[in-house]
Amino acid sequence: MPASQPELHIHPPLWARLWIVVFLPAWLWIVVQQSDGPGMVGWLVAAFGLALGARMFVMGAVGTSDGRLTVRNQFTTRTFHRDELADAVVDRAHGRLGTGWTVWLLLHNGSRHHVQLTEAPFRPGFNRALERHAARLRAWIHAPGRPQAFL
Repeated sequence: MPASQPELHIHPPLWARLWIVVFLPAWLWIVVQQSDGPGMVGWLVAAFGLALGARMFVMGAVGTSDGRLTVRNQFTTRTFHRDELADAVVDRAHGRLGTGWTVWLLLHNGSRHHVQLTEAPFRPGFNRALERHAARLRAWIHAPGRPQAFL
């Protein structure tokens, strides 16, 4: 497989991508069609909404065969090398008492990184999806015989 082709690609489900495509233009049309015109604040809100929707559309995790994993969250993008990553686990999204569950990447330096796309409001009902995403990330991290990235 060429290095440019992803061997791991976790992206928003089809229903979520369709929702963004349908909801965002409808929302922008409502903002622009205000009775006295959108004004400066309306245009700023519309631009922010468009940027947020576009970013939500590209959220995900892409792992390549050359050992790089790029995680695109709502407001950040971070690329890891395979040898920086120790594991992927399911844990609370916002601390011990926080709401929601998500997949976290555990790094060898002791820190962890949130894979925001995997976040779910509660574990029952979403457990299979959370575990499936964690297992796919784990398999990519611990892939036998895969070349490790050079730092």
